[in-house]
This record gives sequence, C-alpha cells and structure tokens, in this order.
Amino acid sequence: MTRADAFDHWIRTSFVQMNTELENLYFAQADRARVIGCGDSIKAALRDEGHGYVIALLAEGNTATGSTAPSGCSAVSACISERCGGTN
Repeated sequence: MTRADAFDHWIRTSFVQMNTELENLYFAQADRARVIGCGDSIKAALRDEGHGYVIALLAEGNTATGSTAPSGCSAVSACISERCGGTN
C-alpha cells in the first residue's frame, strides 16, 4: 500500500468514525456551537493521526510538483477534495 493509499484509507475509515463521534458530541449539547473543550481527545487523535500521514506524504515528495494534483494544491488536499467532497 502506498502512502497515498494509506492516507486515503484513513480518510475513509478512522477519520470518518472519529469525525462522526465528534459531531455527535457537539449535537448532544444544548449549545451546539460550544466546541472548545468538547471532544478534545478525539480532536487530538484526528490531529496526531492526520499529521503522521501528511508528514509521510511530504517526505516522499507527494505534493503538487510532479504529481497529478492540480497546480498549487498538495496531493493531500487534492485527495480530500476529490474523494471526500471537500475543497482545496
């Protein structure tokens, strides 16, 4: 599995699960806009796991230069945009 494939797998599985748990915590509160101090362990896991994938992709040079990602955007942001409906 390539690093890009590993990142893609994480985005489609663990990321989705953790993000859903976080959203459920937000929506269970009376004040849904209160996100500070809510789900901090999940936020830390998202940050830490995601960071590992991004660093690995950067280390191998998987950026817009020399990749199929659109000019001016990294392979990571292209992956999120293309496969997860996000924006760059």
